Amino acid sequence: MSLMYTATNESLDAIVCGLDINRDDDVLAVCGSGDQAFAISEFANSVTAIDIHLEQIKYAAERRRYLVQERYDCFYDLTAQEGDNVRVRNYFMTRVRRIREKASSIKFRLFDLRNALSLGKFSKIYVSNAMGYSWRARDGRELNLSILDFMTRALDCLPVGGLFYVTNGNRVKDILDNSGAWKRLPVREEKRLTTIANNFERNNNSGLWYPLVLKKTGEER
Repeated sequence: MSLMYTATNESLDAIVCGLDINRDDDVLAVCGSGDQAFAISEFANSVTAIDIHLEQIKYAAERRRYLVQERYDCFYDLTAQEGDNVRVRNYFMTRVRRIREKASSIKFRLFDLRNALSLGKFSKIYVSNAMGYSWRARDGRELNLSILDFMTRALDCLPVGGLFYVTNGNRVKDILDNSGAWKRLPVREEKRLTTIANNFERNNNSGLWYPLVLKKTGEER
């Protein structure tokens, strides 16, 4: 399979601020182009970036090699003159040296999102829109059940107070609403962080994403 993503179309500010990343955080993140993992690494203790596609893992790892070598033109992908690559480049240009110092804190792993929870405990999880993406299901109901099953297991990997960031939050919130899962799962919407993330996405001008930030609560409701 050829490379699918060379730059994210999400707001990196939305992800970093929406997850309220701090230096004690160990974060599980969907890899894609690697942009999100690099952005998170500036502030986190560690990032485990996973992807089901080997080409994406190789691409992100190569970008880290350029970063360590201070070949910033290759890391930015300066040949791109418009769209997502320009927004990403503008984000990193004032941060790239700090991120270079944290390059060793990122692990790139070839994993299906549904199996990555076996990698250990994390303080925060970022899944982009990968929940349900390309997951095989006979119908919409079965897919929704798969998403709820994954969320249940993901919450087991988080401590109380841990955060879970999903990019297509409007769809996920509908599933939680319609299934009654709010009453069963030890989770609530972190409204302040959700608002912050959505404000950044609006400023990003993509018009594609409606982030939802969930917080693990102390007990099942």
